Amino acid sequence: MKRRDRMDDVLPAVNVPVTVWIVRKTDQTEPARDAAEIPGLLADANKILWQNGLTLVQSGAVHYADNTAWLNPSTTTPTDLQNLDALLDCSSGTGGVELYFVRVLTGKDGTLNGVKRDKGIAVAASGNASTIAHEVLHACGLADIYPQITILPQGTKVSIPDVSAPEMLPSDWCGGYYEPGLMQKFVVARLIMSPGGYGNVPLPRADIPSGRVWGYRNFSTTGDPADELELRNVGLSGCHQNPVSE
Repeated sequence: MKRRDRMDDVLPAVNVPVTVWIVRKTDQTEPARDAAEIPGLLADANKILWQNGLTLVQSGAVHYADNTAWLNPSTTTPTDLQNLDALLDCSSGTGGVELYFVRVLTGKDGTLNGVKRDKGIAVAASGNASTIAHEVLHACGLADIYPQITILPQGTKVSIPDVSAPEMLPSDWCGGYYEPGLMQKFVVARLIMSPGGYGNVPLPRADIPSGRVWGYRNFSTTGDPADELELRNVGLSGCHQNPVSE
């Protein structure tokens, strides 16, 4: 498989303005993130996003959202989403990405590192540069992909069972980057659009392939895991360069 650090397909360089908000308590204490961390996070995210020709550039100074109710948002219920969207509506019409740093972000299945919504991107304290790059690429049109799936209700985990093959990487298969015989689950785990990698295996999660890749579309199922396998839109062929928040 070829990785997206080849230079035979040159994308135009695009600078994306980034508006940064940090949530803190209503009394202006306990910010969710130290403002001094932001430049380093953006620089490290750009090391991944350059594969799509993107460079995140902070626009102006950090803004603060002083509302204790926004420190620990959730995506679990419609009311929770309304609260989150109220936070993400602090800026609009910026012409670029809006990042909102919160303390803890939860979903119906547990804690989240980040989430992309139409109005902006929320990043938890547990989130890092990979989280930012992952969510920005969601805003560019890419989907999640998973190397394993949890069968509910028993909680059994099942991984992609096959060795990587051309039909699993139809736009990328040519050899030279991943070693022969590599299991497809480890290929998927190295993709930036794989939210959690694979177990405790220390793989670099930074790759953007050229096209679609075979993997699970969800992280859990109550049915046959094979029904969740498909070629997922995780590559440059399905990705645009305009990740603008509303």
